[in-house]
Amino acid sequence: MDPYVNELSGKYVCRICGAVRRNKKSYNSHRQQKHGTVQNTLVCPVSGNCEKLASPEALRKHLKESHGAKAAKVPQTFASSGEFLHWKDNLQKETNSLFVQWTGVKEEGRVVYHCCRAGEKRSHGKVLEGVAVENSETRKTNRRPRAKGTMKMNAYCPAVIHAKFTPQGVVEVSAYLQYYGHDDDICYLSLSTTTRDKVKQKLKEGFAPDRIADFIRRDNNSSVRDRQLKIKGILYMLRHDLPELIGLYNESDHVSVDMAVTKFFELGENSPIFYYRPRTAENDNFAIGIQTPTQRMLLYEYGGNVVCLDTTHKACHYDGYLLGTVLVLDSTGAGQPVAWFLVKGGSEAEMSPVFAALKERHPNLRPKFYMSDCADAFWNSWRAVFDVEGVTRLYCIWHVWRAWNAHIMKVVDDARRSQLREMLLKLTQASTPHAFYSLYSTYAEVI
Repeated sequence: MDPYVNELSGKYVCRICGAVRRNKKSYNSHRQQKHGTVQNTLVCPVSGNCEKLASPEALRKHLKESHGAKAAKVPQTFASSGEFLHWKDNLQKETNSLFVQWTGVKEEGRVVYHCCRAGEKRSHGKVLEGVAVENSETRKTNRRPRAKGTMKMNAYCPAVIHAKFTPQGVVEVSAYLQYYGHDDDICYLSLSTTTRDKVKQKLKEGFAPDRIADFIRRDNNSSVRDRQLKIKGILYMLRHDLPELIGLYNESDHVSVDMAVTKFFELGENSPIFYYRPRTAENDNFAIGIQTPTQRMLLYEYGGNVVCLDTTHKACHYDGYLLGTVLVLDSTGAGQPVAWFLVKGGSEAEMSPVFAALKERHPNLRPKFYMSDCADAFWNSWRAVFDVEGVTRLYCIWHVWRAWNAHIMKVVDDARRSQLREMLLKLTQASTPHAFYSLYSTYAEVI
């Protein structure tokens, strides 16, 4: 909206409020100070064909005159900032809305909260292999669009809250609470401050994310948006707001783990870390062994019967690392993990130091049965550290069948492969050693 220039005097007249200025520089200063912008940037939320407006006041005047809107000013006074924020939080719950700051605190403690739906949509360009590309000329990030779309409505919603925080602690509020141009779409809203505080408190108390989500859904004070809380959102909050609870002390994983381990070592005998080898310039391979006090007690109690050992591949995003689990059978026959370790590769050189550190905690560990997969690295590492006299070595049946099938698939004849599988199945189902060796002798002659 260009100013009206008087042909006789040459003075600039503001079309919004009628103020007269001597030159264009003075006029631009007036527009910036009184109307918030030199250019008209606010789009009407009712019709995009309307002329753009310069300020929220001008937009509300346009909505009243052109579209019959009734936006009444609501004055409020609060004794403290806490009382004001509580009122704002309740207002957002009741109206399924969210008011956010676009700028920091202005002079004299003034803060303006705009409707979160107001504003232009971010332009999205081409995403190259899932990586955001920034245009240095427009300074607009070419990010992958959100699946649920953007919250911005490409127009300006006139709902706004003006708050003045006085030195005495009183908060003077003037608000326009009439929404235009959008529906109550709760998917675009953030969690309320109260609910965020409740989730953080529950996380600090040690509650699991699924139980916290269930608690928020059942809470009568939760808003409709708060009841949509997902476990993924709680995990995000845990990682970004309370990283110390999960041992994230630094952006670098190795530095963070080193800081966490140092903190655990301060616990002395109750430390859950029984082995730690940090990454160094000489040795890039990282290794760690973990055993909680409860697991330590279980291994003492049930380690004399059966000990199982297995590793899981691709347990983290670092290539080549294996997550190992030491398992025992409790009094009911159920498997109980009694130690974990993370090493790079399953070689004897990597496994033996871990078992040696475990032996320092359990010097008399000697189970009757030891079970692992068919690889010899685990067994060789175990017997290099622990006493295996009188220990019976067992093989995991799943790994045994995988090894058998690898050889059976080399047989060309289908009928012969089926016959071999049937014989091997009967061997595994033999109930006594005598029955096993009897079948084995019979099948050996057939084969």
